[in-house]
Amino acid sequence: MKKRVLFAVILALIIIILGFLVFKLKPDYDSVEKFNSTNESINEFPISGSYITWERALDYLHSGEVASIMQAHSLEVTLQLKNKIILKTTEPSIDEIFREVDKCGEVCKNIITSTE
Repeated sequence: MKKRVLFAVILALIIIILGFLVFKLKPDYDSVEKFNSTNESINEFPISGSYITWERALDYLHSGEVASIMQAHSLEVTLQLKNKIILKTTEPSIDEIFREVDKCGEVCKNIITSTE
């Protein structure tokens, strides 16, 4: 009997923890909707993992919504927005995303950058 109660308590804790993690780690779609409604150049609701155009990626970059950037040798660039949504694009030439971050100035100064 004690084993069943212990099992039920452990199972309940696991379910609570998983529920918390799912809620805490899910993208914040509300902030994307607010962002979309205030920025006319971005008029489509992004889905995490979506490929977007280079121009649209630059719109996100200059908006201040980008938290981190990762560049691959294949020219694929991955943007993680502050609301945890991941977007991918292809840069026109190697290191172009880093040149754009430099041009962006103050808005982009806290973006974490990495390369493959």
